[in-house]
Amino acid sequence: MNWIKAIIEDWKKPDNAPAIVAIVVSVAFAFIAPFLSFIKTDQKIVFLCSGILLALSGVTKLLLSTHNVIRCLQERLEHPDIDENIRPFNDFHEEILDRIEHADEIWLLSRTGRGWWKYYFEEFFGRNGNKKIPLRFLFIDPDSPAVNMIKEGSVPEWEDPNCYSLENSMRNFLDMLKRNMRITPLKVMNYLPPWTMLIINPNKRNKHSAIYVELGRYGADHLNRDTFKIRPGVSSTFDRYIQEYQNIWDHPRLTREYFIADDEVE
Repeated sequence: MNWIKAIIEDWKKPDNAPAIVAIVVSVAFAFIAPFLSFIKTDQKIVFLCSGILLALSGVTKLLLSTHNVIRCLQERLEHPDIDENIRPFNDFHEEILDRIEHADEIWLLSRTGRGWWKYYFEEFFGRNGNKKIPLRFLFIDPDSPAVNMIKEGSVPEWEDPNCYSLENSMRNFLDMLKRNMRITPLKVMNYLPPWTMLIINPNKRNKHSAIYVELGRYGADHLNRDTFKIRPGVSSTFDRYIQEYQNIWDHPRLTREYFIADDEVE
């Protein structure tokens, strides 16, 4: 659809106006010429041949212009401009809300997960409490040294007045997910990932399937970090990022199941 739109926009350019006019006039004359009784047959043939040549010249001009448009689009697909693909996270806000609403499965990898919960999942679970979909939440372990790196390189997304440290705030959040929301599996990792990753429908390839990769940036708040989207397609990028998540999730020394401190672990 984007290709068709680009071609139509190119046809609207002033440089292509004579070609469009030539085609329209030629086609119109071809239809009405047989009905013009005052024009002799041999003259009609001359006019008709002239119209055909005029139309062919117009079509040729548009075909050349269309070829240039398609070539440029192909070059952009093969060598995309980074500014066209990486945008502030907030630009994807409404789109992500819609995909979450229609998701069949969701995987999330985040440093603390609190911003995602606040802006997306809290309201979703409030409206769809009975909707059971497979979830995977993977956050940084509050007991991991990676927490210190979060403190040094980020702006707090929100403050919990009942907590006196980021570690306690993270534990309270994880406890809430585990106890109140009963979200399982819930894992934590001894690792500071270079990005946050939201995967919608990792095991399906439909119109709602997508991966949003939010890049880490010093001092940037959650809504302004550079983000790009990956859709299923002919390339293997979509599958590579799913495999990246799976590799971290399954790593025996990097991740562990989160249990509330006073819960009995068998």
